[in-house]
Amino acid sequence: ETLQTMALLDLRRSDYEAARSKVVKALEMVQHAGDIAGFAEAQYKLAAIDMERGDLQLAREEFQKALQLKREIGERRGEAAVLHNLGQIESQVNDKEAAVKNFSGALRIYQELADKPGEAGAFFQLGALSVQRDKIPEGLRLMALAAIVLRSIKSDEVKNVEPLVERLAAQLNYSQEQFMVMVQEVLQSYVTDKGW
Repeated sequence: ETLQTMALLDLRRSDYEAARSKVVKALEMVQHAGDIAGFAEAQYKLAAIDMERGDLQLAREEFQKALQLKREIGERRGEAAVLHNLGQIESQVNDKEAAVKNFSGALRIYQELADKPGEAGAFFQLGALSVQRDKIPEGLRLMALAAIVLRSIKSDEVKNVEPLVERLAAQLNYSQEQFMVMVQEVLQSYVTDKGW
């Protein structure tokens, strides 16, 4: 645990190699000790470091290992975080279908755990992917869902999401009335089936 804390300090200084070296050493130590939960967490941190370094292929492989471990020990919050990160990687390497699958998996778990910030983040990412795939009305609805969830928990992040929602609505030439109807429909779908 001390090595992983020191690795975080290295990360803050953008010393990725030192951070990675410490996490690899921690990974070996927890594996040797038979600490599966510690091993899963160290594997996740190693993947996150490699993602930060820009080595997306290596990060993807390491996140896949972390995902398997998180599932083995039943650590749902960690599983959702891994799926979310895999979604980000898939999005960056232009595998939009895999990204949608991973973000959707993360969203289901976030909802199961009542993790509202995670849920909002997954809705937002799914919305961004829809926009990138030229499904702008779908993207607008998903981003509106993100804004609704953020507003429900009084998150400051809503200030970043709502302008994007408004810009997408303007891009679709929504009138104020059409926009309000869409927001009401989205809110109703969320109340009825959590946005699915």
